[in-house]
Amino acid sequence: MWTLGFYALDRLIYVMYPLKYHTKMTRRKAVFILFCIWIYSTSLSLPPVFEFSVYRFSSSTYTCGIGSTQGGYLALFFIGAFPIPLITICVSYIIIYIIARENSRRVSSLCESLYDGSENLMNKAKTQSDSIQCGKPDWYSIVLSEL
Repeated sequence: MWTLGFYALDRLIYVMYPLKYHTKMTRRKAVFILFCIWIYSTSLSLPPVFEFSVYRFSSSTYTCGIGSTQGGYLALFFIGAFPIPLITICVSYIIIYIIARENSRRVSSLCESLYDGSENLMNKAKTQSDSIQCGKPDWYSIVLSEL
């Protein structure tokens, strides 16, 4: 779960800072963060191996379960392993959705303004014949020159 949480945060950084992403998240940082996640996850999983908690067999149901000698381990394990990464994933993708929706609205309103008879932009498109590729004007450069 923590690895998925890291991927969600990575995507959030990419969406929030698309031009600065490669300076903010380098390969070295990503490997370090994943290494820390694996160390943390391993440390959460090791206490039963060292008998901090024991596995007990229930003969009535033929199942094994964790019979903790200290109740704190189960609380720490379930809080540290599931809810925190889940909240991180949910919040990250909600923010990504909000940013994507805002950008989509901006682009659609910009496209509508291009086709609403805006003579100034259409005249610029006609005069920039060198930016025509495949029969279509390079709207991206025209719009950026207007902003």
